[in-house]
Order: sequence, then structure tokens, then C-alpha cells
Amino acid sequence: PLPPRVPGPHRAGRGPHGTMLKTLGLEQDLTRMRPHLTMATQRITIATNKKRALIQQAKREVARQLADGREEMARIRVEHIIREDFTLEALELLSLMCALLSERIRYMDSEKLCPPDLREAVSTVIWAAQRTEVPELQEIRKRLIRKYGRHFAEAAMANQDNVVNDRVVHKLSVTPPSAFLVVNYLKEIAKEHNVAWEPTELDLDAELSGPMSAPTGFSVPMAPGSQLSSVYQREAGVEEAPPPAYDDTRGGGGGGNGCSSSATTTTTTSTGITAAAATTTTTIRR
Repeated sequence: PLPPRVPGPHRAGRGPHGTMLKTLGLEQDLTRMRPHLTMATQRITIATNKKRALIQQAKREVARQLADGREEMARIRVEHIIREDFTLEALELLSLMCALLSERIRYMDSEKLCPPDLREAVSTVIWAAQRTEVPELQEIRKRLIRKYGRHFAEAAMANQDNVVNDRVVHKLSVTPPSAFLVVNYLKEIAKEHNVAWEPTELDLDAELSGPMSAPTGFSVPMAPGSQLSSVYQREAGVEEAPPPAYDDTRGGGGGGNGCSSSATTTTTTSTGITAAAATTTTTIRR
């Protein structure tokens, strides 16, 4: 009898294994990723236009808050504007990387490993896909991981050797913006909307390098509902007058008739109650 036939290796897309992968949609053909790259670029364009309109609306709201003296609320609100600007920058960078991958898709498909000149773009898309609201990037991420393997994806997610674009990492991080950015955003917004405003309660040399500190409430008025804030205010240099002292002086004198009487003394206590004390002394001289 003839020896059993040893099956040889099958090329992708041919033979029973390749047919099964093709049927299940698991074939590593990156050329099918091009429509997703194109749609991702279009989706990013729509998202950035929408965000720009919302930023302009938020800037007008911050200007009104500065004009009304609500500086602390304006500080908090302007952090959202800064965060949206960061997101716009990251999306624009991702759009450029998607365009690059779409242009070199056949080159990527012909190589088993990721080309060195495309490693940053591929790793950045894998790292940033889960940090954005673009669903097409999720599909692109899945196909790239299927192509280059789990270890490549783990290295990209951990940003080993700083392979991910530094600007994208910074713009999509969750670290709050510095106080320097917050103050300068507020200055530019006030200038753009003709609002006379200067920052308060800030040590410009020591506090601007880190995030903005928590609100202290200096911009919150007292008695905002009744608008009777004057009740809580004391004029400088004015002290309450002390209560009058008790007068215990008794008057007396001698007369020709040999009779004299003292005057009535009246004192007022601090509780507003008036007490009268009358003392009559009769002296009989013989």
C-alpha cells in the first residue's frame, strides 16, 4: 500500500483552511480595511465640525459668566473647552494616519510584519481607537490586531518604547489642563467678547504649573436668594457702642427746716429693661 499522503501548506485563501477563513471573514486581507479607513476619515470630519460649533457656543457662555462675576464657574466650564480642543487635535492626527494607512494598504498587506515606517501610525490607531467615539476606528483596530497579532497589540496599548504618537497620547490623556491654560483661555475669551476681567486669587508664579485648584467660593454671593447681603457686611472701623454705666450717685443737702431728700436715679440695663430706684433720707436736726 502507498504511504499516507502528507498535506502540504496551503496559501491564504486557497485549500480547505483558506476557504474556511474566507467564509468566516477571518482572512488577513488588509485591502478590505480601506473602506473603513475612508469612512473613519469622513466620520472624523463630521465630528470635528460639530465640536467646533459647540466650542463657540461654550465660549459665549463663559464670557457671560465672567461678565456676571461668576469666575469660578467660568474656570470649570473653560476646562471643558480645553478638553474639546485636545480631542479635536487628536482626531485630526488620527485622520492623517488613516489616510496614510489607506494609501499604503497594499504595501502593508504584502508584508508579514508591520513595516518600520508604519509602526507608529498602526500603534497609534490601535491605542487611540478605544479612546474616541469613532466606531470605524474600532473595526480598523480589530483588523490590525488580526494582522499583526496579540503581542503587537499589547505593546501598542502599553506604549512600549514610546511607539505611540506623543501628541495623541497627551491630547487623549485624562489629566486635567494646567492652570496656565485655564487662565489664558479665560483671558482670550474675555478679550474676544469685550469683557473687562482680570484673574483673582491666583499666585501667578506658583500655581499656574499644575491643575487649577478647587473653588473656594469667593465668587458666590452671600444671601443670593433674598439679596440681603448687606446684613452680613460690617463697615470697617465701626464698633458697637458699649451699654451706659450704672449711676449710683446719691444727692443730698441740708435745709433750714432740717429735712432733705435724695433724687431718683434711673438706669437702663443691656436687656432694655428700665429700673428706677428712689431713696429718700430724712435727717432731723435738733
